[in-house]
Amino acid sequence: MKKLIAPAYQACLNWFGSPNSEKYLFIITFLESIIIPIIPDFLLAPMCACRPNRAMYLAAMTTIFSTLGGLAGYLLGSLTHDLVLQLTAEQAWWSDYRQAKALFDQWGGWVIVVAGFSPIPYKIFTLAAGAFAQPLGVFVVASLLGRGARFFLVAWLAKRWGLVTLERLRPWIERFGWVLALLLVVAILFFYGL
Repeated sequence: MKKLIAPAYQACLNWFGSPNSEKYLFIITFLESIIIPIIPDFLLAPMCACRPNRAMYLAAMTTIFSTLGGLAGYLLGSLTHDLVLQLTAEQAWWSDYRQAKALFDQWGGWVIVVAGFSPIPYKIFTLAAGAFAQPLGVFVVASLLGRGARFFLVAWLAKRWGLVTLERLRPWIERFGWVLALLLVVAILFFYGL
């Protein structure tokens, strides 16, 4: 299985000591919600570990910039819906398109909450939410919930246990992210009694 999380970890660790690291964090967070594969957690965590008095501020700003990037992805998805529809029909991806649409129709904002919290690429779901014309208010609230839960958890863990613990987690980071995503899905299924 291709790793989604670990490769970005090292790149972000190299940036966190920069005097402009907060700007980098907010720019990366915004762009990650639309297009780039660098996960902001790996810049956020060391910054919170080294600056524990700013951890909650950094988590809040990361959540806001991620949601703003998500809104840009949503807009891009809504503007390109007809093109995506045409391409999926031409490339025999119609069944995949219909499955994704059914997922949004059945679960609505919960799809965004799970995508925002988990290591699943959030950007795919921001574009899809716009393409499938999901309610904008639900999208924003779900993004704030999913991304906020994730970034505040990262900030709290980093503040609580510091940089040494983050280094010890490095070999397990990929598995840890997927386990958290699975637990969230199970919790949602349990909540809905399925």
